[in-house]
Amino acid sequence: MSVVSPLFLAMNRIHNVIPDEVLALAFRPPFDHSFMTIPIDELINIRVIKARVIYDTNLVAGTVRDIVLMHDYLEPVDTTFDGIVGSGPFAVYRIPPEKRDNQQIVSVQSLRYPNGQFGAAYGYAGVYTGANLATYANAVLQSHTLSSTPVRPIPDVMPGNLIRLIPAQYSHINWILTCRLGYDEDFSRLNDAAIRNFTELCEHAVKSYIYTFLIVKLDKGYVSGGAEIGAIRECIAEYKESELRYQEMLGKFKSSATYDPMRMRAILKYIV
Repeated sequence: MSVVSPLFLAMNRIHNVIPDEVLALAFRPPFDHSFMTIPIDELINIRVIKARVIYDTNLVAGTVRDIVLMHDYLEPVDTTFDGIVGSGPFAVYRIPPEKRDNQQIVSVQSLRYPNGQFGAAYGYAGVYTGANLATYANAVLQSHTLSSTPVRPIPDVMPGNLIRLIPAQYSHINWILTCRLGYDEDFSRLNDAAIRNFTELCEHAVKSYIYTFLIVKLDKGYVSGGAEIGAIRECIAEYKESELRYQEMLGKFKSSATYDPMRMRAILKYIV
């Protein structure tokens, strides 16, 4: 992770490529005096970064984490009895803040058995009174077909960092959930490979906002201080393609933000 905040670097880029006069006109319009005491950077953060960028980036990227669904995380649900053990139509786990880096869970990627193996659980394991050739042959067949393993439930995310598994399990298994965590407001967990793309993404987001907010007003002969804005209008007109650039950069950001050297190292050992 970078020592300098990615959001700070993004603001620095915005001020370097967009004239201060244009920023002031868009975020502190002369006809609205309610924001005159608020710093420009804070207004940009409120109206563009928090209002748009953080939602779009959380849709396509985020921090990938493996979370073990412990029995302690289970939330009580209405149960039914099937003659063996009480079970509901689904199981719900509330993930503690420290297990998700105090961030929101935005999506689920996969669910797997503990330690990459198929765990035995009460109600699924067979009971053998003796070993013979047929028993061993059956065990070999099951190891390939997984016919005696429990059904793997389908996970999804519910509001409040709740994970729902459908169907519920007869006995608890410490499933390993791979999920994506959203970014915080400072993007402090953004990996270094994505920072440059992130700053450019913010630049195009601000330009798109400026163009959308001001272009019609300027076409209507918007004036400031009694004088028509000529050079500023030409500058803003150049931002016409910023929305397209923003969408393109969002794809590049996704590629760089989802690159995780540690996870790639784990995957490569199965490829080589």
